[in-house]
Amino acid sequence: MVLPHLSLNEETIRYLFRILAYKLLFKNPAAFGYYLQEKDFYSLPNFKEIEVNKDLPDLAVWAKEQGSSYKYLKLYNPWLRDRSLVVKKGNTYSIRLPKP
Repeated sequence: MVLPHLSLNEETIRYLFRILAYKLLFKNPAAFGYYLQEKDFYSLPNFKEIEVNKDLPDLAVWAKEQGSSYKYLKLYNPWLRDRSLVVKKGNTYSIRLPKP
């Protein structure tokens, strides 16, 4: 297999072949001796969507009040950048948390 010349440094070009190998492996794992069952795959938890239309000064406290944790709040809502949420008048935000 001949690849066209790429203007990549030596370290980066090594990763290119690894990425291609992973792509082939993930596309057809049985061809390489991996026989996966449904239980082997990652599945997302069931979520509850909570509509918020007022300021939340401390997201960690709020997450705990909802029966969750700050870790899951940030994991499933990456758009929450700060430790608090300021809601502009008339706006509503939908926050996803895993169901207990």
